[in-house]
Amino acid sequence: MPVVLIVDDEPDIRESVQRWLLSGGMSTCFASDGLDCLTHVAKLCPDLIVMDVLMPRMDGITAIRELRNDSKFAKDSDFGAVSKPG
Repeated sequence: MPVVLIVDDEPDIRESVQRWLLSGGMSTCFASDGLDCLTHVAKLCPDLIVMDVLMPRMDGITAIRELRNDSKFAKDSDFGAVSKPG
């Protein structure tokens, strides 16, 4: 079963995304900001990360940069972004 790491500082958003992913047969785990994400990625090696951009401690863009600079993940990973205006 694919594992998706959901990274968002708002619990309601995490839970909403989780319901959608669970209905598609995926396993999920949570991180509350970019630093928490980096810790989870090192332990879990998720198949997909769904990440917010604006978060405390470390934002999503900085977390993606950290992952891209880590040779364990950058070589086998694709990075994309989706944004909503406003």
